[in-house]
Amino acid sequence: GDLTTGCTGAAPNGARNCTITSIGVGGGTGVYAGTNDGLLWVSPDGQTSGTPTWIQIGKSTLPNRPVSGIAVDRSDWRTAYVAYNGFDAATPAHPGHVFKTIDGGQTFQNITANLPDSPVNWVIVDPAYRDTIYAATDVGPFVTYNGGASWFALGSAIPVVAVDQISLDTFHRVLAAGTHGRGAWTISDSSAPAPGLYEQTTD
Repeated sequence: GDLTTGCTGAAPNGARNCTITSIGVGGGTGVYAGTNDGLLWVSPDGQTSGTPTWIQIGKSTLPNRPVSGIAVDRSDWRTAYVAYNGFDAATPAHPGHVFKTIDGGQTFQNITANLPDSPVNWVIVDPAYRDTIYAATDVGPFVTYNGGASWFALGSAIPVVAVDQISLDTFHRVLAAGTHGRGAWTISDSSAPAPGLYEQTTD
């Protein structure tokens, strides 16, 4: 079915159209989908069912702006990170650019913290470090090592330019960033371990 609001022209939130803009797949059975018109969905059986069930999530807590990226934990689909385009001024009641869920979308935490109020275009999770997340923004790439409590500019040589996508080669520990108009850039991390599973404990 159509996971958008179904518009044929400009979206109700001011986006260009009503299209799916991001899909996130992780460990287990679940799948997430985000749209240009600000909708976010989860399908708990999206990887296993020929007729998956889709549930709209975050309706009253997330920004009604284009969903630009979804990163899902490789070991548990219930943990996911959602990135948003646009600026806080467009949704003053619901600011933020990166959000985290650990319960399959039932609740969300705003982990934007000190990220600039700038569109976040892509987000990925480092499988070797449970709290390391990379974000591609309109003012360069950023990284958090503590699950979004604080963010830092990633690298020192890349120009301050829109980064449309970042990807991580987990075997060689190389990050690649594709920019809008300034080519592609890479950065290596030789200190990190090879990716592996980690044990998640709960109180």
